[in-house]
Order: sequence, then C-alpha cells, then structure tokens
Amino acid sequence: MQWSTIPNQRDAMIVTTLDTFTSLLSGFTIFGILGNLAYVLKRDVSEVVGSGGTGLAFVSYPDAIAKTFQPQLFSVLFFLMMSVLGVGSAVALLSSVNTLLLDAFPRVRTVYMSALSCTIGFGIGLVYVTP
Repeated sequence: MQWSTIPNQRDAMIVTTLDTFTSLLSGFTIFGILGNLAYVLKRDVSEVVGSGGTGLAFVSYPDAIAKTFQPQLFSVLFFLMMSVLGVGSAVALLSSVNTLLLDAFPRVRTVYMSALSCTIGFGIGLVYVTP
C-alpha cells in the first residue's frame, strides 16, 4: 500500500460520510416541516407536498422560516445559502467539463478552455432563459 493513497481514501470517506449525514439531516428537516404543515392545515401530506421537486425548497422552507424567530434574517440566510449552493454546483460542473476537455486537448491552455466552456455554457443557458 502506498502512503500517498491513504490521505485520498481518508478524504473520500470524510466527504461521503458528511454528504450522507447532510442529506439525512435535510430529509428529516423537510419532511418534519411538511408533516407539521399538514397537521396545522389538517390535510394529508400528499396534498401539502403537491408536485414535489424544487417546489419543496421554495414552498415548505419559506413557510417554516416565516414561523421562526427573526424570519427576515433567516429568509435572507436561506436564499443566500441557496445561491451559494447553486454557484458551487455550477463551479463543480465547469471543473468537470474543463478537466475532461483538458485531458482530451492537453496543448490548450486552461484559461482558454475555461473561457470556451463558459461561453458555450452561457450560450446554451441563454436559449433556456429567452423566449
């Protein structure tokens, strides 16, 4: 066993374990909020959930935040967190694409490949946000 692979394996275990516990915590939180909302409204949970998907984050969390202490502060923090998660996901996706393209075309400089990836991604995104 090489010593250089041990920290990588340890880091991978830490990241996957923390990711699992974060997912479990957010699942307990969201379904606890939905259960409480269904109890307060005296409806079935299926009626409260609706279509599911991203609506859960933008319907149930703001409703729960509105009932907390200092709802304005927590609503700003919640949407700031959502923005940071979106930017982090976009950076991870761009890094994956850049790594793939730089492995395929090793002579191209990283700056040019990043600019090309960003421009293509912007063009594709522009199609979805304009009529």
